[in-house]
Amino acid sequence: MPTSIETLFAGQNLHLLPQAKGDLINECSCPDYAEPCKHVAGVYYKVASLLDHDPLLLFHLRGMDAKKLQKKQATSALGKALIDQWGNKKQSIEYHANLRN
Repeated sequence: MPTSIETLFAGQNLHLLPQAKGDLINECSCPDYAEPCKHVAGVYYKVASLLDHDPLLLFHLRGMDAKKLQKKQATSALGKALIDQWGNKKQSIEYHANLRN
């Protein structure tokens, strides 16, 4: 992920990554008193690991369609910066399209 990506989003009054505890909503039926419980924490760690390997997954998790994202990337300054940073956008877009199947 480009180090300046949060600055680019903040310029649009948006945040790509959670900014406060309330930005992440979770629920588990286990009796654990900890917040987050070990189950939710495990999911957070797994998602973080997946994002380390493929940052574009964050857009997919935020509900963005991979093909629409690809079209938008080609027309915006932010998208062009991401494409430059990640290189082969086609490979990454195809990966995310396969996640839905």
